[in-house]
Amino acid sequence: MKLTSNVLEQAHIVINPCKQSTLQLRDLGLSDIDWLPPHYAAVDLTNNSLIDLQLSSPAKTVNTLIVSNNPEMYHLECTSFPALHSLAALNCNFSVREVSRWKFPHLRHLVMLNNPITQGENYRYLMIHLLPSLETLDLEKVRAHERQEAEALFATTSVDDIIASNSTSHQVHLADTISAASDIHEIERLERMLAQP
Repeated sequence: MKLTSNVLEQAHIVINPCKQSTLQLRDLGLSDIDWLPPHYAAVDLTNNSLIDLQLSSPAKTVNTLIVSNNPEMYHLECTSFPALHSLAALNCNFSVREVSRWKFPHLRHLVMLNNPITQGENYRYLMIHLLPSLETLDLEKVRAHERQEAEALFATTSVDDIIASNSTSHQVHLADTISAASDIHEIERLERMLAQP
């Protein structure tokens, strides 16, 4: 379903614990969003059918974005959210390749639990290396010693080498999951994920 002005008129607006005006677009089966209204600090897109979130014009006021439980979502366009400082993306399909492209200069808080990238070796250090502005990752504070370890592990490793290493482990994990799946819809969904770049 596409986000339309009619859908927006029926959407709930709540004040979140940070006292931000939050546009709630949860549980609507949204698969296509190419714009967002300009006056919200937070947007909740939990439990939809998003795959690729790329807006036609930037949502300049959005600093908090929740895209959790969009299991096929693998792309989030940085230029769509230039002020983003908090991102919750649990149970999505983000890979090392995607995160390595992220240029969110203000991103401080990130939750990525249950994404393909979390299956890779040294996941936490890798995220700290790729996104050095992070203050918290998966609800845990990023410590100075973790930054040092991330630097030691990845300072001389190219992004392409990191992607290649993590892509292989992700493909093996998906292939094992497909073998264990019994529902045809789940198998088809996993096969689409395996085919993604």
